[in-house]
Amino acid sequence: MLCGVASCWMNSGKKRRGMSTASVSGSARLAERLVELEKQFVELRALVLRLAPPKKDWRFTAGMMPDDEVSRGGDRLGREWRKAVNRDDS
Repeated sequence: MLCGVASCWMNSGKKRRGMSTASVSGSARLAERLVELEKQFVELRALVLRLAPPKKDWRFTAGMMPDDEVSRGGDRLGREWRKAVNRDDS
């Protein structure tokens, strides 16, 4: 189990010299808040570490280009290039 700064301080149960009751109670509230934040951090860290990057395949890419003159021209040039390359290989 992770022992954060606040939880270790709260578990020690020791007052520091020269601290008033108000500052001790304020410090205790601050320590409690820090403990809660540490718990949230541990949970979020575990969640993030379980995430996997999205799988990228043709279904991810399909439909990304708009259907306009530029993309149709690119398709045409690609077809012409592939035909020329395949013709040279034969």
